[in-house]
Amino acid sequence: MRDLRKEIRKINEEIGKEELNTKSPYFQYLYKRFADLQIELDDYEFELK
Repeated sequence: MRDLRKEIRKINEEIGKEELNTKSPYFQYLYKRFADLQIELDDYEFELK
């Protein structure tokens, strides 16, 4: 779970670091990866309850 949060934080920093073009493939990759990790983290936290 820590690894997920760490990777989410890292991607979020990368997205916020520069004013990325939202239509660029790199931004779209980061955004999709961020969303996928967030869903995985939410699922993991739900299973713990």
